[in-house]
Amino acid sequence: MLADLDRPDTLDETMQWMADAFEATEDVTSVEIDTANERLLLRIDAEEEPLISYPHNLHQLLGNAETGQERQEFFDFHILAILETLQAGDMALTVQDLSRIYPVIRHVSMRHNTDLLEPDNEYAHGRTMGDTDILYVIDDEMSVKYLMTHDMATLGLTNRKLQEIARGNLALKLENITVEGDGLYMLVLDGFYESSAVTYAPFWEDMSAYMDRVLMAVPARDLVVFADGANPQAERVLRDVIRDFSTKSAYPVSEQLYLWDDGEWETLP
Repeated sequence: MLADLDRPDTLDETMQWMADAFEATEDVTSVEIDTANERLLLRIDAEEEPLISYPHNLHQLLGNAETGQERQEFFDFHILAILETLQAGDMALTVQDLSRIYPVIRHVSMRHNTDLLEPDNEYAHGRTMGDTDILYVIDDEMSVKYLMTHDMATLGLTNRKLQEIARGNLALKLENITVEGDGLYMLVLDGFYESSAVTYAPFWEDMSAYMDRVLMAVPARDLVVFADGANPQAERVLRDVIRDFSTKSAYPVSEQLYLWDDGEWETLP
Protein backbone atom coordinates (compact mmCIF):
# COMPACT_ATOMS: atom_id res chain seq x y z
CA MET A 1 0.00 0.00 0.00
CA LEU A 2 1.38 3.45 0.88
CA ALA A 3 4.45 4.44 2.86
CA ASP A 4 4.07 5.90 6.34
CA LEU A 5 1.37 8.52 6.09
CA ASP A 6 1.26 12.13 7.12
CA ARG A 7 -2.03 13.45 8.43
CA PRO A 8 -4.30 14.24 5.48
CA ASP A 9 -5.09 17.93 5.20
CA THR A 10 -8.45 17.40 3.51
CA LEU A 11 -11.02 14.71 2.84
CA ASP A 12 -10.16 15.01 -0.86
CA GLU A 13 -6.59 14.02 -0.05
CA THR A 14 -7.78 10.92 1.82
CA MET A 15 -10.01 9.97 -1.11
CA GLN A 16 -7.11 10.34 -3.53
CA TRP A 17 -4.92 8.10 -1.36
CA MET A 18 -7.69 5.52 -1.28
CA ALA A 19 -8.17 5.71 -5.05
CA ASP A 20 -4.43 5.27 -5.63
CA ALA A 21 -4.39 2.22 -3.35
CA PHE A 22 -7.36 0.60 -5.08
CA GLU A 23 -5.93 1.27 -8.54
CA ALA A 24 -2.69 -0.44 -7.52
CA THR A 25 -4.50 -3.73 -6.93
CA GLU A 26 -5.66 -6.29 -9.49
CA ASP A 27 -9.07 -6.57 -7.86
CA VAL A 28 -10.51 -3.20 -8.90
CA THR A 29 -11.10 -2.44 -12.57
CA SER A 30 -12.20 1.17 -12.09
CA VAL A 31 -12.21 3.81 -9.37
CA GLU A 32 -14.17 7.04 -9.52
CA ILE A 33 -13.83 9.81 -6.95
CA ASP A 34 -17.21 11.47 -6.48
CA THR A 35 -16.04 14.66 -4.78
CA ALA A 36 -19.47 16.29 -4.67
CA ASN A 37 -20.93 13.42 -2.64
CA GLU A 38 -17.72 12.62 -0.72
CA ARG A 39 -17.45 8.99 -1.81
CA LEU A 40 -15.62 6.57 -4.09
CA LEU A 41 -17.25 4.27 -6.66
CA LEU A 42 -15.42 0.96 -7.07
CA ARG A 43 -15.98 -1.75 -9.68
CA ILE A 44 -14.54 -5.20 -10.28
CA ASP A 45 -16.77 -5.65 -13.32
CA ALA A 46 -17.72 -2.86 -15.68
CA GLU A 47 -21.20 -4.34 -16.05
CA GLU A 48 -21.94 -4.45 -12.31
CA GLU A 49 -23.20 -1.67 -10.05
CA PRO A 50 -20.31 -0.01 -8.16
CA LEU A 51 -19.54 -0.50 -4.51
CA ILE A 52 -19.81 2.87 -2.77
CA SER A 53 -17.11 3.58 -0.22
CA TYR A 54 -17.31 6.59 2.08
CA PRO A 55 -13.97 7.89 3.41
CA HIS A 56 -15.13 9.79 6.49
CA ASN A 57 -14.29 7.26 9.23
CA LEU A 58 -10.87 6.54 7.75
CA HIS A 59 -10.19 10.27 7.40
CA GLN A 60 -11.01 10.76 11.07
CA LEU A 61 -8.81 7.82 12.12
CA LEU A 62 -5.90 9.16 10.10
CA GLY A 63 -6.35 12.58 11.62
CA ASN A 64 -6.38 11.24 15.18
CA ALA A 65 -3.51 8.75 14.84
CA GLU A 66 -0.32 9.83 16.59
CA THR A 67 2.30 8.32 14.27
CA GLY A 68 2.79 7.70 10.57
CA GLN A 69 3.10 3.98 11.25
CA GLU A 70 -0.21 3.93 13.08
CA ARG A 71 -1.84 5.82 10.21
CA GLN A 72 -0.47 3.33 7.71
CA GLU A 73 -1.83 0.41 9.74
CA PHE A 74 -5.29 2.03 9.86
CA PHE A 75 -5.13 2.78 6.15
CA ASP A 76 -4.00 -0.71 5.09
CA PHE A 77 -6.59 -2.43 7.26
CA HIS A 78 -9.33 -0.22 5.88
CA ILE A 79 -8.37 -0.83 2.25
CA LEU A 80 -8.14 -4.58 2.75
CA ALA A 81 -11.54 -4.68 4.47
CA ILE A 82 -13.13 -2.87 1.52
CA LEU A 83 -11.44 -5.19 -0.97
CA GLU A 84 -12.80 -8.21 0.89
CA THR A 85 -16.28 -6.73 0.69
CA LEU A 86 -15.83 -6.00 -2.99
CA GLN A 87 -14.68 -9.54 -3.69
CA ALA A 88 -17.59 -10.99 -1.72
CA GLY A 89 -20.11 -8.97 -3.70
CA ASP A 90 -22.92 -6.76 -2.37
CA MET A 91 -23.62 -8.07 1.12
CA ALA A 92 -27.25 -8.11 2.13
CA LEU A 93 -28.28 -6.04 5.10
CA THR A 94 -29.48 -7.91 8.17
CA VAL A 95 -31.31 -7.05 11.38
CA GLN A 96 -27.90 -6.62 13.04
CA ASP A 97 -27.48 -3.47 10.96
CA LEU A 98 -30.40 -1.81 12.75
CA SER A 99 -28.22 -0.97 15.75
CA ARG A 100 -25.86 0.99 13.47
CA ILE A 101 -28.37 3.34 11.86
CA TYR A 102 -28.06 7.04 12.73
CA PRO A 103 -29.69 10.25 11.51
CA VAL A 104 -27.51 12.85 9.83
CA ILE A 105 -28.18 16.40 8.64
CA ARG A 106 -27.24 17.26 5.08
CA HIS A 107 -28.00 20.13 2.73
CA VAL A 108 -31.12 19.51 0.64
CA SER A 109 -29.05 19.48 -2.55
CA MET A 110 -27.59 16.10 -1.64
CA ARG A 111 -30.92 14.24 -1.65
CA HIS A 112 -31.85 15.75 -4.99
CA ASN A 113 -28.59 14.78 -6.65
CA THR A 114 -29.74 11.48 -8.19
CA ASP A 115 -27.28 11.22 -11.07
CA LEU A 116 -25.42 8.29 -9.51
CA LEU A 117 -28.41 6.50 -7.98
CA GLU A 118 -30.14 3.42 -9.32
CA PRO A 119 -33.59 3.92 -10.87
CA ASP A 120 -36.42 3.89 -8.30
CA ASN A 121 -33.93 4.15 -5.46
CA GLU A 122 -33.35 7.26 -3.35
CA TYR A 123 -31.95 8.35 -0.02
CA ALA A 124 -34.10 7.38 2.93
CA HIS A 125 -35.01 10.66 4.56
CA GLY A 126 -36.99 12.29 7.31
CA ARG A 127 -38.34 15.80 7.50
CA THR A 128 -36.83 18.85 5.85
CA MET A 129 -35.62 21.63 8.16
CA GLY A 130 -34.92 24.89 6.39
CA ASP A 131 -32.26 24.11 3.79
CA THR A 132 -31.42 20.70 5.30
CA ASP A 133 -32.79 17.16 5.17
CA ILE A 134 -32.56 14.42 7.74
CA LEU A 135 -30.91 11.44 6.04
CA TYR A 136 -29.79 8.14 7.58
CA VAL A 137 -26.51 6.23 7.57
CA ILE A 138 -25.35 2.76 8.51
CA ASP A 139 -22.04 3.10 10.35
CA ASP A 140 -19.86 -0.02 10.59
CA GLU A 141 -16.82 1.90 11.93
CA MET A 142 -14.87 1.14 8.75
CA SER A 143 -17.19 3.06 6.45
CA VAL A 144 -20.47 4.95 6.43
CA LYS A 145 -23.20 3.96 3.99
CA TYR A 146 -26.23 6.13 3.34
CA LEU A 147 -29.47 4.22 3.84
CA MET A 148 -31.53 3.98 0.67
CA THR A 149 -35.19 3.18 0.08
CA HIS A 150 -34.19 -0.25 -1.24
CA ASP A 151 -32.39 -0.87 2.05
CA MET A 152 -35.52 0.06 3.97
CA ALA A 153 -37.46 -2.54 2.00
CA THR A 154 -34.78 -5.17 2.68
CA LEU A 155 -34.92 -4.46 6.42
CA GLY A 156 -38.71 -4.16 6.50
CA LEU A 157 -38.55 -0.60 7.82
CA THR A 158 -41.37 1.91 7.71
CA ASN A 159 -40.50 5.60 7.98
CA ARG A 160 -41.78 5.69 11.54
CA LYS A 161 -39.80 2.61 12.61
CA LEU A 162 -36.66 3.96 10.96
CA GLN A 163 -36.98 7.23 12.85
CA GLU A 164 -37.50 5.43 16.16
CA ILE A 165 -34.48 3.17 15.68
CA ALA A 166 -32.17 5.95 14.51
CA ARG A 167 -33.25 8.23 17.37
CA GLY A 168 -32.58 5.49 19.94
CA ASN A 169 -29.13 4.75 18.51
CA LEU A 170 -28.29 8.45 18.44
CA ALA A 171 -29.34 8.84 22.08
CA LEU A 172 -26.66 6.32 23.08
CA LYS A 173 -24.01 8.06 20.98
CA LEU A 174 -24.89 11.47 22.43
CA GLU A 175 -24.07 10.23 25.93
CA ASN A 176 -20.50 11.27 25.05
CA ILE A 177 -21.32 14.73 23.75
CA THR A 178 -20.01 17.79 25.57
CA VAL A 179 -20.92 21.48 25.48
CA GLU A 180 -18.08 23.98 25.38
CA GLY A 181 -18.07 27.75 25.54
CA ASP A 182 -19.47 30.62 27.55
CA GLY A 183 -22.34 32.61 26.06
CA LEU A 184 -21.64 31.13 22.63
CA TYR A 185 -21.76 27.36 22.98
CA MET A 186 -20.42 24.59 20.76
CA LEU A 187 -21.14 20.86 20.67
CA VAL A 188 -18.17 18.49 20.68
CA LEU A 189 -18.47 14.78 19.89
CA ASP A 190 -16.45 12.99 17.22
CA GLY A 191 -16.17 15.23 14.16
CA PHE A 192 -18.98 13.49 12.31
CA TYR A 193 -22.14 13.31 14.42
CA GLU A 194 -22.16 16.76 16.03
CA SER A 195 -24.72 17.95 13.49
CA SER A 196 -26.88 14.88 14.16
CA ALA A 197 -27.53 16.25 17.64
CA VAL A 198 -29.70 18.90 15.98
CA THR A 199 -32.31 16.16 15.42
CA TYR A 200 -32.48 15.02 19.07
CA ALA A 201 -35.31 16.96 20.70
CA PRO A 202 -34.68 15.93 24.36
CA PHE A 203 -31.27 17.59 24.27
CA TRP A 204 -32.71 20.90 23.08
CA GLU A 205 -35.60 20.73 25.51
CA ASP A 206 -32.97 20.54 28.25
CA MET A 207 -31.15 23.54 26.78
CA SER A 208 -34.37 25.54 26.53
CA ALA A 209 -34.88 25.12 30.28
CA TYR A 210 -31.79 27.31 30.78
CA MET A 211 -32.34 29.81 27.97
CA ASP A 212 -35.13 32.20 27.04
CA ARG A 213 -34.68 31.61 23.30
CA VAL A 214 -32.38 28.92 21.93
CA LEU A 215 -30.80 30.12 18.69
CA MET A 216 -28.74 27.57 16.76
CA ALA A 217 -26.56 27.39 13.67
CA VAL A 218 -25.20 24.25 11.99
CA PRO A 219 -22.98 25.60 9.20
CA ALA A 220 -20.88 22.43 8.98
CA ARG A 221 -21.13 18.73 9.70
CA ASP A 222 -18.85 19.03 12.72
CA LEU A 223 -19.97 22.44 13.93
CA VAL A 224 -23.12 23.19 15.92
CA VAL A 225 -23.17 26.49 17.81
CA PHE A 226 -25.96 27.99 19.85
CA ALA A 227 -26.71 30.88 22.18
CA ASP A 228 -29.49 32.46 24.20
CA GLY A 229 -31.43 34.83 21.99
CA ALA A 230 -32.10 36.98 25.05
CA ASN A 231 -28.56 38.27 24.54
CA PRO A 232 -28.90 41.13 22.01
CA GLN A 233 -25.58 40.12 20.40
CA ALA A 234 -26.45 36.43 19.96
CA GLU A 235 -28.10 36.60 16.55
CA ARG A 236 -25.34 38.75 15.04
CA VAL A 237 -22.60 36.47 16.36
CA LEU A 238 -24.31 33.33 15.09
CA ARG A 239 -24.85 34.83 11.65
CA ASP A 240 -21.15 35.72 11.58
CA VAL A 241 -20.32 32.08 12.31
CA ILE A 242 -22.64 30.93 9.52
CA ARG A 243 -21.05 33.33 7.06
CA ASP A 244 -17.51 32.33 8.04
CA PHE A 245 -17.95 28.56 8.05
CA SER A 246 -20.76 27.56 5.68
CA THR A 247 -18.72 28.48 2.60
CA LYS A 248 -15.28 27.53 3.91
CA SER A 249 -15.92 24.15 5.54
CA ALA A 250 -15.15 20.93 3.69
CA TYR A 251 -18.49 19.65 4.99
CA PRO A 252 -21.03 22.51 4.75
CA VAL A 253 -24.58 21.89 5.95
CA SER A 254 -26.81 24.94 6.44
CA GLU A 255 -26.66 28.67 5.84
CA GLN A 256 -29.73 29.38 7.98
CA LEU A 257 -30.29 30.39 11.59
CA TYR A 258 -32.71 28.31 13.67
CA LEU A 259 -34.93 28.99 16.68
CA TRP A 260 -36.10 26.22 19.01
CA ASP A 261 -39.85 26.79 19.24
CA ASP A 262 -42.41 24.48 20.81
CA GLY A 263 -40.35 21.32 20.38
CA GLU A 264 -38.97 21.89 16.89
CA TRP A 265 -36.65 24.08 14.85
CA GLU A 266 -37.98 27.09 12.98
CA THR A 267 -35.86 29.09 10.53
CA LEU A 268 -35.31 32.80 11.06
CA PRO A 269 -35.23 35.18 8.08
